[in-house]
Amino acid sequence: LARKWNAISALGKTFDPIADKTFIFSSIATLVLESQIKPIQLLLIVSRDLVVLLGTILIIYQRGLSALTKLTPRILGKITTALQLILLAWVLFFQQIPSLLYYLTIIFSLASALDYVFSHLFQRKQLPLESRFKLTNEHSSLP
Repeated sequence: LARKWNAISALGKTFDPIADKTFIFSSIATLVLESQIKPIQLLLIVSRDLVVLLGTILIIYQRGLSALTKLTPRILGKITTALQLILLAWVLFFQQIPSLLYYLTIIFSLASALDYVFSHLFQRKQLPLESRFKLTNEHSSLP
């Protein structure tokens, strides 16, 4: 919607993926609690999100908060999110996990995690320690 209405903001770019991941993780965790899926399935399905979370923390530590604005969505990540949402909807409506969709989701999750690691973690230079926590505006800093 933001792109359609030309209302894209840095805040939206930051919080939209967080909201997606929170929704997916909490939905899958609920399915685990209701014994509709196994805990190992939860871990396999959200493996990419765990890698992205840890990688984001590492990027903030190494390069500062301003580096987050340079992280662009990747096609494998978008496909993985779509597969996760389809898998969730399927389990909610049909009370079962179709094998093909489950394995596709896991394969894309792992491929997306590797893509993220190689594209964002290994190809950026590290900032000096004193400038790691500065925002994009040179005069702004964390409170």
